[in-house]
Amino acid sequence: MGLPQTDDENSYYDPYTYDFWYNITFAIANRYIDRYGARYVKKWRFESWNEPDLRNYNILNFTLSQYLSYIEACEVALRAAFRAGGAQGKLKFGGPAGLFKSIGKHPLCWGSLEMCNLKGRSCPFQYISFHKKGNGSANAVSHDSIQLLNILYSKFPNLKGIPVSNDEADVLSNWSRSLDWRGDVRYAAMIAKIVIDFYKELVVKMEIPVQLLSFDNGFLNYNPYFFTQRTLLARFQMNNTNPTHIQFIRKPAYSVMGLLSLLGDEYLKENVTPPDPFVQFLATRSIRNKNESHLISLLITYVNDEREDKNVKEIRVNFNNLPNNECKYVIYVLDNKITNPFLSWRKHGSPVFPAMKLRNLMRHCEEPYRLEGPRSILNLTLQMNLALPSVALINICSRTSQPLGRVTRLVAHNITRNEVLLVWKDSKIRSKCILTYEVEFRPQVESCNRTKFRRINHRDTIFLSYHHAVEGNNSVEEWTQGWYRVRAVDYWNVPGRYSKVIRYSVK
Repeated sequence: MGLPQTDDENSYYDPYTYDFWYNITFAIANRYIDRYGARYVKKWRFESWNEPDLRNYNILNFTLSQYLSYIEACEVALRAAFRAGGAQGKLKFGGPAGLFKSIGKHPLCWGSLEMCNLKGRSCPFQYISFHKKGNGSANAVSHDSIQLLNILYSKFPNLKGIPVSNDEADVLSNWSRSLDWRGDVRYAAMIAKIVIDFYKELVVKMEIPVQLLSFDNGFLNYNPYFFTQRTLLARFQMNNTNPTHIQFIRKPAYSVMGLLSLLGDEYLKENVTPPDPFVQFLATRSIRNKNESHLISLLITYVNDEREDKNVKEIRVNFNNLPNNECKYVIYVLDNKITNPFLSWRKHGSPVFPAMKLRNLMRHCEEPYRLEGPRSILNLTLQMNLALPSVALINICSRTSQPLGRVTRLVAHNITRNEVLLVWKDSKIRSKCILTYEVEFRPQVESCNRTKFRRINHRDTIFLSYHHAVEGNNSVEEWTQGWYRVRAVDYWNVPGRYSKVIRYSVK
């Protein structure tokens, strides 16, 4: 939705013409294809002008005909750029990314879908995107999405079969509004509930081809709302150091994404007795990779929007027809007692510049904790007690002879003195049954006699990053300089291959 400007009075500049948008779209797409390669860029989802009916976004004040011309130009230019770059496969261009209020208030969104309905298979959108938020309720996200789609299919029946996307499925609008529940597991549990509701109601019951469900929470908070805005991370701008730097703490809203990544690709029907309006289940299994050891993952949410309750809910789960070939399970849980960095920060006075000791304490409770496992399944019944709010995930795996694969693309990023962030990729890891990634380090400090690698992440992690901070050392030496490597370990304590060793040094 950015609008290019020019200072050249002699150049032709008319953002209301087809050629203007064709040329600029082709140039942008061609630049990224040249930079990253067509095979990579073709996986991207391109989307038309965000919420085009809102005046603060539609600064050109498009008429409907001008907006439709813009859409056509973008789609044709993207296809031309992909053909020129040798990209094969389907283009992912969607829209109108709108709120779909009344037709009188939002004529561009409704008009673009009316055009698609008339064009049928020639519709320029390969997926239809909309923004339906919950007005404070997780239940309202799927309810309002269903209501909108029923209206669309009634008015524009030729749209049936085109994939849809609610790519701003947030509980509440206004990302910067400070609310306590956005800082803890209540927000994470509402995210998981929306995923469950959306999948069961739209995909399973209504058989709607949902291409994407996402949340508009990739913002960076500002002082003093470190945890309480609609963000994934708490950002602390450490202006009391020289040089200044930034520290990030993962919020539960980020950590729940790690649990969602363990879900499989096929839905399994479950039977819930007695039903509870605040408890939701989503059972899946993996079928895409026949050699994968992952069998079943069961996502459980216990949430009532922003409410909290110290009373616990007993959950008993019975599994049917599990194979007996050395299955093991793990139970992960997010709750406000153990996995709540926001609470730790508050207990220590809510400092604007948290010291390293407090930062390490917050990082200690960033990730989902392992309630049980890995354990062999001796019977088919598992039991747990969950507080309100909670998110739990049971992951069941069978042993496989396939090796884990190698961690790839290990990179070290300097944060500040004696702190480094290590990130890596898992594209070669052929399993969702990872107990932990082991991060190992060999220092290069001359005064240190240690020449062997040793593990430095003493707490297990299923995430693809590790913040290494050397605490309590006031020397001028950089104790994070040296060599690093990472490997994955599965539920049977069988390790995969180490990543390539990288050397980190401060210039």
